[in-house]
Amino acid sequence: MKSVKRALLYITRQGFRSSLLLLILALMLSVSLIGFSITTAANAMMRQMQQDVGGFLVVQGDGESAFVDADAVAAMQGMDGVQSVDTKSGLRMVFPDLSFVQSEGVMPGTEHLAMVEAHEFTDKSDYFLYGTMRMKQGDHITPESGGQIMLSEDVAFTSGLFLGAKVCGYWRTGADTYDEANPYEFTIVGIYSMANPTDMPNAQVWEMPVNTVFMDNDTLHAIRQDYDDIDYEGAQRYASASVFVTDPLQLSSIAGEIEKTLGEGYTVTVDDSVYQSMAVPLNRIITLVRILLIVTLSIFCVMLLLIAALWVRNRAYEIGVYLALGIEKKSIVRQLFIEMLIIALIAVLVACPVALSIGGKVSDSLYSAVEKQVEAQEEITDDNDGKEVVLLTGVHFESKVSPAAIVLTAAMGVGITLLSTIVSALQILYMQPKKILSMMS
Repeated sequence: MKSVKRALLYITRQGFRSSLLLLILALMLSVSLIGFSITTAANAMMRQMQQDVGGFLVVQGDGESAFVDADAVAAMQGMDGVQSVDTKSGLRMVFPDLSFVQSEGVMPGTEHLAMVEAHEFTDKSDYFLYGTMRMKQGDHITPESGGQIMLSEDVAFTSGLFLGAKVCGYWRTGADTYDEANPYEFTIVGIYSMANPTDMPNAQVWEMPVNTVFMDNDTLHAIRQDYDDIDYEGAQRYASASVFVTDPLQLSSIAGEIEKTLGEGYTVTVDDSVYQSMAVPLNRIITLVRILLIVTLSIFCVMLLLIAALWVRNRAYEIGVYLALGIEKKSIVRQLFIEMLIIALIAVLVACPVALSIGGKVSDSLYSAVEKQVEAQEEITDDNDGKEVVLLTGVHFESKVSPAAIVLTAAMGVGITLLSTIVSALQILYMQPKKILSMMS
């Protein structure tokens, strides 16, 4: 109790020194808590962004011992955390009725040769998921869309076609030949637009996304079965499967479970490229905040060490008197500890509201900047009802600092101050009281 009284007396009597130490410690704690506040808000934004943007897993077989077939799809669909599985196939077909977008380097005789991409549900194609393509008219392809196709509005317009029009496609038999005797008739059920058309001056017709023809997997498989060289012995196999999960935060763990379930020969890739590109500025901000924290806290630590050392050395006479009066060294150290603890607690009370206020404003500005980038670059079309979905809209991120962060920051400040105090006091505490007093006389 006497140590507490002596500590309080010294703090009140040495107002300037106490205030200086309190100010330095409060500034250090404020900067630390502001850093925690900003990084907490940024991490919350990244988690929300990952959940909103999501991602999916791409599963492929090696084509020798492992195939993406009905058995593999059934195994994945039965796993916990898997929401749905979309299978994808592709081949090149000739469509004489269609006028495709041409580039300068088109090979003669391939002007009507396009890539056919087949899905269970075309709205699960990465083209539509990532906004490269957007539904303009009509409906997406589903398993019930037998004999139906989707075209781009560029191809439909230049070909003079519309929804419900009939188009014939043919199996390609050579570099510039096709099986004219066996036409496949399709009905245009959907027309899509390109969100950001790109100039591909040297691309072939089938390499340009704008020329992609979409159909369902069953129709594509039926066409393949008409030709013995790619019959697959009657089994329907796919080029790949896109696996969608209920919780995007579990993509990596579910990828591991799929690899374990399917066995060797399968490759599972996490496709969250949109989230990764959007997270880049946030990761940079977090890294910058950490660097600034390290530099700033290092400067404050040096200042605290110097102030604490002066604090103790200027009290050599006082410590000598205490020792001469028979006060134990541990009691003196306890007094120094209590002094630092009291100042630290006051510094925490001052720093918390300041840090939360400033951190809140900074995190709000951070949120606004990120949302503007999202609105500008990553709008996604909700193809079911035609609404534009802007990621992060309506989500507010509060600047929060956990009690653990406050305790950790306070402990760091007190620890540094105490360490410097004890180191500075050791030399004096091990001297004889008579020697201390004679030095100060």
